[in-house]
Amino acid sequence: MQQLLQPAPTFVFSGNNAALNYEIVLYFMSRLTLADSSSLKCHSNLNKSINRQTSKTASDQQFSSLINAFMEKIHKLESDFKSLERTTSILDIIFEIQDLERFSVINHLGKFHNRAKTITRPIPQRYVVGIQMPTNLPEPLHCLPL
Repeated sequence: MQQLLQPAPTFVFSGNNAALNYEIVLYFMSRLTLADSSSLKCHSNLNKSINRQTSKTASDQQFSSLINAFMEKIHKLESDFKSLERTTSILDIIFEIQDLERFSVINHLGKFHNRAKTITRPIPQRYVVGIQMPTNLPEPLHCLPL
């Protein structure tokens, strides 16, 4: 809106109660808008009374230049709003930081405090273990060498 309308006078914002002067700002804006529209209308009426053909072309030129100025401002505002929509907001950044903090805490806890202990696989062992043959064998026992 500041790009379309002229700013309010400085005396409105001077002092401690600038927030209470919103009525003055509204009055000032409406007065400027009314003055612009009435001066444009009066200016076109004066030109019509002097020279009808000249005033018509002059008022058309003024009107077209005014429309072109407003269209340029509108296009500039649209491009500004589109660029603002594409940028990340502060809220998005805050959510991203919270997610990163949450993930880092989860990873830290997962690294040092596992839920389940890791199951260690037993080392495969042979069922038959070779040992030395004893020197004293009982008499009725017959052993075959392997």
